[in-house]
Amino acid sequence: MIATHVTTVNGFTKIPLDDSEGPVSNTLAGMLGRLNGTSLFSLALWKLPAGAALGDASATRAADENYLQSAGSATAMSIELRRTVDGVASQFAVGSSSSSPTNVPWVSIPFGQHTLEVQPTEVFAAEEAAAIYLAYYETGEIPEGLALRELDLGL
Repeated sequence: MIATHVTTVNGFTKIPLDDSEGPVSNTLAGMLGRLNGTSLFSLALWKLPAGAALGDASATRAADENYLQSAGSATAMSIELRRTVDGVASQFAVGSSSSSPTNVPWVSIPFGQHTLEVQPTEVFAAEEAAAIYLAYYETGEIPEGLALRELDLGL
């Protein structure tokens, strides 16, 4: 099978995603399950443009425009969704419900040499994240019922 999607590990290593080593669901679960917050700390998933190869300019643009990414470890990771519509990029933290109570402290998620602060409802284990990643792989969207909090990244 020709890969339609690519994963990016730690922001640098790009790996075409296909079913050559088993179901994509197992591959995604395995990759997310190996995140340890230090040497393996992030995973992004993005769709290759039709007919594009990994090194093509259109593939590079696609990697920057629309993706799902996680940072952290298999036991505590964030998930972010980036969408570009009409040339305007927006990035969102994915959460399990619409909001956290205002009196609950935010959670620190270490990844690599950085730390990310997220709401408690925006922390996922690898098993939960794998289901979200599979839905994004299959549909280009996250499952219904999840919340999106827009991030101000100065985009």
